[in-house]
Amino acid sequence: MRLENFIARRYIRYSGENREISSSAATVVISIAVGIIFYICAVSIMNGYIYGVMQLSFEVKSFHVQYDGSRQENVPLTGSIEKRREAMKGKGYTEMEEIRLHLAADKEVKYSALYRETNAVLQYSGKSTAVAFLRELPEDIFKNDDGFDKAVRLHKGNKNLAFGEIMISSKTAQKLKIDVGDKLFVSFMENDNTTSVRIRKLTVSGIFSCGLSELDEQLAFIGRETGRRMFRELPYSLMLKLHHYDKAAQFCSAYQADGFMALTNWEEENYNELSALRFQRNIIAMIVILVLFVAVLNLLSTIHITVFEKKREIGILRSTGFVPAQITSLFLYLGLYLAILGIIPGVTVGLLLCYNLNGIIAGAGKILSAVNMMIYNIGNLFFESPKPVTIEFFSSDFYLDKLYTSISITEILFITGLTLLFSVSAALFPALKAGYIKPNEVLKNE
Repeated sequence: MRLENFIARRYIRYSGENREISSSAATVVISIAVGIIFYICAVSIMNGYIYGVMQLSFEVKSFHVQYDGSRQENVPLTGSIEKRREAMKGKGYTEMEEIRLHLAADKEVKYSALYRETNAVLQYSGKSTAVAFLRELPEDIFKNDDGFDKAVRLHKGNKNLAFGEIMISSKTAQKLKIDVGDKLFVSFMENDNTTSVRIRKLTVSGIFSCGLSELDEQLAFIGRETGRRMFRELPYSLMLKLHHYDKAAQFCSAYQADGFMALTNWEEENYNELSALRFQRNIIAMIVILVLFVAVLNLLSTIHITVFEKKREIGILRSTGFVPAQITSLFLYLGLYLAILGIIPGVTVGLLLCYNLNGIIAGAGKILSAVNMMIYNIGNLFFESPKPVTIEFFSSDFYLDKLYTSISITEILFITGLTLLFSVSAALFPALKAGYIKPNEVLKNE
């Protein structure tokens, strides 16, 4: 195989001597490189989007696993209304604290805490209102839960959940036209079994954002002591953070077998959204793979042209003792090397783009804004026109505040192996045809 390998490399090295072969080979290499770049960027963005949305979601909501204290599997179907109503109130602090201590003893648990949450209406000055998802958390959560602390980015004020204080999102603050230190009214109903509305006056201690539009528009945080004074019947639930979030399903299964049926993990909570995102990723990957397959088909015509141009050399090799299998392997090597020449720059550039995408997008936005401003300044010398707005690819209304990217070595190896398979398959037919060229016919024509 060494001689065929050497000849194949020689054909690539001296392909520039034939303009037709050279341009065809360059087209193959560029097409493969571009296809791989598209694949890496598309898959990494989709993976990153899934990871980014889910990571922010379960970091800000602060659980990988939760125990829903409002779920009552053993609520009696008969009995007095008072007895059933008492059972439906959910688990209290003492009972949930016992469950927390039991589950927190597991070595997989990194952080655990009790929480309560309900929908509330926030009102300021009697003029502006906003709906919020009010969550009661331990006052020391920012100190003990580093993931939550990093995900909740402070804009103004302090990360303080002291008694009588509330933290609201930046979008809620904009709606209410409120600032740190201002007081707002919180109106809420604890459960569906009552018609009474409770109102509390709280002071804004901090304004935050987490980078996920859906959460930024809803969340508001209060401390444990504030929640105890506000809520009477609202049940407690339990949040658990694990050292490895991808083991949440196994953790739940193990404890559900012991009777903790109210345990759910973040994948179950976001099942529909995760399924939709993964389906979109697979469809995009399939489309890019089909584009890459079409690009690799150029290899077939390149090998075909090379075989036609090298007929005389093939005839000489056959007359010196080369068997058809050796000639075939020679052109398979040629196809393989052309694929590798496309794979190396494709993977390199793809990874560079993948890990610097946000900087590239931000730079592109600045360049386009500068060009817009230049055109505006020139045009303004002759006629008046409205000043162009700054181009922002990630405005405050976008779902995420940046693009998250993530790609594994397995996916790199997959697209590399698939490209090599496509390339060898495309080169196989002309390579087999070259192997059965008869030397006497070729040399006679010469």
